[in-house]
Amino acid sequence: MKRIYLAYQWKVHSKRPFYNDFQLSGDKLNYEDFTISFLVDEDMRNYSIIHNWMTGITYPQKASQWREFADTMKAKEHKGDDYDRLDLTLRILNSSFNTQTVVKIYDAFPVAITSLPFSVDTNDIQYLTADVTFKYTYFKLLDKNDKELTL
Repeated sequence: MKRIYLAYQWKVHSKRPFYNDFQLSGDKLNYEDFTISFLVDEDMRNYSIIHNWMTGITYPQKASQWREFADTMKAKEHKGDDYDRLDLTLRILNSSFNTQTVVKIYDAFPVAITSLPFSVDTNDIQYLTADVTFKYTYFKLLDKNDKELTL
């Protein structure tokens, strides 16, 4: 029996080596940022919590702001040592205001928050809204019983 050996030669018509980011299945997973709009409460607590979180993890005015943020998180009985990133839970409600779907977002941290649209030109009550954008590692979709949604 005769064996046949095939040899392949790849020729590259380029003067530089390969620097391409080849896309392979199972190679990596890229998520876009998570942005959510929310109503700002009358005491602006929810807005200030996000703002203080962002200030705490970036300490733009002074380095001690991160320590102040960490101490505040400890006082609120935050579990774990990573105060920069938290796990978020978003509950999607049905028409009866019961939880239908849960989105668990892991290792999230805020990267942007919109300014508040103050206006004196209106006569009606105008509720303040803001958008906050988070970076995160991954998320899971769960049903109302916190079981993972599968195909």
